[in-house]
Amino acid sequence: LNPVLTIGQQLTEMLELHLDMHGEAARKRVIELLDCLFTYEDSVHKAVIIDLSQKGATLSSGTRVPTGDIIRITIPTEQLNKKIKLSGKVMRSTRISTDHGVKYRSVVQFSHTPLDLSNLVAKLYAKYF
Repeated sequence: LNPVLTIGQQLTEMLELHLDMHGEAARKRVIELLDCLFTYEDSVHKAVIIDLSQKGATLSSGTRVPTGDIIRITIPTEQLNKKIKLSGKVMRSTRISTDHGVKYRSVVQFSHTPLDLSNLVAKLYAKYF
């Protein structure tokens, strides 16, 4: 992993360089790979990880999570045959308008980074190269 780039940027770059998948098609494929669920106040919500690094993530969802609150993120991964579970504190939550309606972008700082996250990137790299 390159610590200067997010995992999303690195996955997009892999798709562009090795599968000749560019622009919107590459972005959509990365989103499919990074669909997730998060738990907040004992309710489960769908989200897409739009930015991911070893230290945190930015989620896009229809649910607003206040700054300072703790959420649990679950990333289902077919590559690892198990779910990656992360928890972290919401550092910022922003309301945005998109073509699909109102969404919220939540920036989450992980309380720890499991080895499974690095393993996921390695498996995706191996699959596409």
